[in-house]
Amino acid sequence: MKKRNSFLAVLPEIKKVLEESNTKAYSETFLKTVFQKNREHWNISVSMKAKHFLDFLIKEKILTEYEFRDQNGKQKLIFSSSGVDEYTLIMGLHPNGYYSHYSSMILHQLTLQMPKSYYLNVEHTKEIPYQSLTQDAIDSAFSRPQRKANNYFTFKTKKTFVINGKKTNRLGILSRDSNTESYAYTDLERTLIDIAIRPAYSGGVFEVLGAYQTAKKQVDPKKLESYLTQLNFIYPYHQVIGFYLERAGYGTKVLKLFEKETPFKFYMTYNMRSKEFSAKWNLFYPKGF
Repeated sequence: MKKRNSFLAVLPEIKKVLEESNTKAYSETFLKTVFQKNREHWNISVSMKAKHFLDFLIKEKILTEYEFRDQNGKQKLIFSSSGVDEYTLIMGLHPNGYYSHYSSMILHQLTLQMPKSYYLNVEHTKEIPYQSLTQDAIDSAFSRPQRKANNYFTFKTKKTFVINGKKTNRLGILSRDSNTESYAYTDLERTLIDIAIRPAYSGGVFEVLGAYQTAKKQVDPKKLESYLTQLNFIYPYHQVIGFYLERAGYGTKVLKLFEKETPFKFYMTYNMRSKEFSAKWNLFYPKGF
């Protein structure tokens, strides 16, 4: 009978499999699956279990173990190679996700605030059917507080909110890869759309306005409008984005891209106690904005 290998004997092959996974942070489930799929190929003894594999990776300092806790206090372990940044480490929670909203604002240097929370968008796998839109439905929806993600993980003192976003086929998603980084995030134009739609995930309406002002010399307005068309939201968010662009001082040519007729009065954000109205954008906005 062929002699069984130790984990140390197949270490180069283990490292190769991890490198080919195109990430630098791994969930416990992912690593256990790697072990089960490759055990026979590596000729590892049947007495060795997935736990032994994980212990070996940590003992040999191939990976480091980090503890996250979900909103119910349940432990979730993430393993990563040494020296990675927090953005990369957090990607181990959802490797197919990408950073959005306030996290992307920070990555694009659209805010000077230090991150207290991360926002990781995990797209729905199917399209969610829309119901027909009415003014009464809009008024009712925006009279209440905006729904927020209640799925989050805590690492040290920071929370990562997992947002189950609309299926977009990863429209406008960038990747950052280096020796210490491996994560995806929304590009500038997609970020400006997302933060206008969900200011509660983006520091609030004044932070969003500041981001639009900071982005003025970098943004591609035609790409911004094209993304908004492709996203095909049921709500007329072009009214909100046009209003932000106007208040941020963008020129007439840019504003015309978003001056589209709509039968609906819309709202800049949710649950506004005191509001004013822009006839140009057919939009209610917070008083004093």
